Amino acid sequence: MAEDTKLPGEAIDRYVGDYLGKAEVAVYHVVGVLLTITAAAGIASAAHMLWKGFVHWTIATETLRVLDQLLLVLMLVEIFTPFASLSARTFFSPWSPSSSSD
Repeated sequence: MAEDTKLPGEAIDRYVGDYLGKAEVAVYHVVGVLLTITAAAGIASAAHMLWKGFVHWTIATETLRVLDQLLLVLMLVEIFTPFASLSARTFFSPWSPSSSSD
């Protein structure tokens, strides 16, 4: 009798675990989309600032602002990389032993 009562509990745990796993993947996708949109907006903003610098001949002063925007984009990409790795259930690393060439 004790074994019969454990089966529904295990089934519920598995059922809840499946939905939590699906919710985790959904959250990763939403975060990924938001970070992608933010990175695209940062690149567009940097391009716009660079164009304004060329048009108004103020490229020397705009360069630092453009670099600031592009560094923000690179940080956003670095934030997203672990999320993509966790979502794929693998960890991508350029220093992994399997990627070394002999």
